[in-house]
Amino acid sequence: MSGTFAWNELVSSDVETSRNFYTRVFGWEGKDMPMTRGGTYTIFEAGGAPVAGMIPMEYTTAPEGTPTHWFSYIGVESVEATCRATVEAGGTVLREPFPIQGMGTIAIL
Repeated sequence: MSGTFAWNELVSSDVETSRNFYTRVFGWEGKDMPMTRGGTYTIFEAGGAPVAGMIPMEYTTAPEGTPTHWFSYIGVESVEATCRATVEAGGTVLREPFPIQGMGTIAIL
């Protein structure tokens, strides 16, 4: 649905510590899957349903020294139109639209 949170992803500099924390605090189960460019992506599940993902910081474009953080995705009808609207509203497009295999297109605003 457009304009709603579609996914939340933890970008972690220490995936084992993060996995242990969220497993212990929320009871999530982490299921690992290989990423196409190397590394491992973790899908956190609660009650068998996916609730969030986790990616190792080194597989992102985050600047050196960026702390572990949550990254939220918001569904939109058109990524390109949303990028234009962001700039018109005074925001910044940090990364132009790019495809995520099997998921769709994203941009970082």
